[in-house]
Amino acid sequence: MKAIELFHQIGIGKENAVKRPGNPHEDRELRRMISDANTAGDCIISGKNGYYRPNVCRPDENAAADRILAAELHRARSILHKRLGMKKGLKVLRECQTGL
Repeated sequence: MKAIELFHQIGIGKENAVKRPGNPHEDRELRRMISDANTAGDCIISGKNGYYRPNVCRPDENAAADRILAAELHRARSILHKRLGMKKGLKVLRECQTGL
């Protein structure tokens, strides 16, 4: 099944989850569409049964969404921290290699 068709089948609640396709190209395309949708204000998360929009009336799905949001924030902070270290390291390299 095409990634766009799978994307349109993603429903609310984990019982309406869509499994990842077996085709690596379709899988990448589906993940890109989900990322774009989330960036634009959607909320599609990944669970044991696949991708779904959390049902906010269910505490377990709210908790799953909160865990994913916390993980995304941790990942973003980690990347920024690594970038800062690399920037400092690059400054030292430039000073050593150019004799400044």
